[in-house]
Amino acid sequence: MSETELEDHKRSLIVRRLEKLGKLEEESKQHWDEIESEEYDFEFRQLDAARIRQLTKAEIVDFFNQHLNPTSSQRARLSIYLQAQCKAEGVDKRQEEAQKNADEEPHAGDAVEAAEEITNVRFWKAGLTVSSGVRPVKHVSDFERWYVPLKACREAEGEKVGPFYAQAISLGNEQ
Repeated sequence: MSETELEDHKRSLIVRRLEKLGKLEEESKQHWDEIESEEYDFEFRQLDAARIRQLTKAEIVDFFNQHLNPTSSQRARLSIYLQAQCKAEGVDKRQEEAQKNADEEPHAGDAVEAAEEITNVRFWKAGLTVSSGVRPVKHVSDFERWYVPLKACREAEGEKVGPFYAQAISLGNEQ
């Protein structure tokens, strides 16, 4: 891929990330998803676009070679085999095809050095390392100034304001 093609792909991806949502409902859902996940990263689309602008062809090729290339030593796979409780129609024919495919010689890039058979899934999951979990991009207090006008609008409409808004108002007045 030439540099101009890469730039065209990057430009189209940036445009897609920054395009405005068609409906207010979509925008509202996006914001509520951020609130419910407790990340508060309302500017993630702009940050993604900025990161895409900075990408170089060499970085993309290195990422592919490290994480996606079948011959990479750092590539990992997870194979899950399910055992059906009953047979469906035509299973014997498909099973014969699968056996033929399994008998074929595997490609050199598909080799796995140390495959681990997981027999006790619960025990395997218990042995995994725990991540630190989701951390907010911004603290909630950065958004409290928005609640003061919101309370005024709701009270003007004759709506009762709940304790959440009252608490936000009291925090907003302390600043």
